[in-house]
Amino acid sequence: MACGQHAIETAIVLLAVVFTR
Repeated sequence: MACGQHAIETAIVLLAVVFTR
């Protein structure tokens, strides 16, 4: 189930990068 959690973290990081642009 770690894969799902990692996917969520990646999505959060991507959103953060997009918002901070």
